[in-house]
Amino acid sequence: MSAEAHAGLPGGTDVVGEHDHEDGRRVRGRPIYVRELVWNGGARSFDVYDAGTDECLTLDESFGRYPNDADLERVAAWIDRARPDLQEDATL
Repeated sequence: MSAEAHAGLPGGTDVVGEHDHEDGRRVRGRPIYVRELVWNGGARSFDVYDAGTDECLTLDESFGRYPNDADLERVAAWIDRARPDLQEDATL
């Protein structure tokens, strides 16, 4: 999520920390990692990235907590609708 998009939310307007988490999970057969942004007001946001291309897979909305399997299912559903070119595998 960009600082501009986050500006209207409580918790800050500037990113003061960034952490990448690699936990071996996959979305549509692609290895992913989760990027955690820490905002100056203390809020955190989490985005899912394709580990091979560094492409953000959560363009429309960041997660307010570390994404669980149900969240990754939503990311996979977005890929099915919007990015069929990313569909390598029908499994997460």
